[in-house]
Amino acid sequence: MTLWFRVYSGLVDDPKVQRLDPSLFKALINLWCLASLYDGVFPPIDEIAFKLRMKPDKVERLLDKLRLEGLVDDDERGSRPHNWDRRQCARQVLTMGHC
Repeated sequence: MTLWFRVYSGLVDDPKVQRLDPSLFKALINLWCLASLYDGVFPPIDEIAFKLRMKPDKVERLLDKLRLEGLVDDDERGSRPHNWDRRQCARQVLTMGHC
């Protein structure tokens, strides 16, 4: 678990993100916060629903929209932000001064 995560300044020019509906953009940022707390993966739907103050079926629809936009991936670990590992540094790497 980390208390922070990286958001790159290039996000301001990322068409996938900047063309999102404002409510979807807000949800994406909140999902990134949750991924940071859960080692790069999203928690179970019920936990996301509680944290985002939404019903589970709305969270499912939200995640489906973000998948269609290429902003959420699914792998053996679960659902997660697209390219999360590449964009976030492991704690041990940070202590060595590299990223």
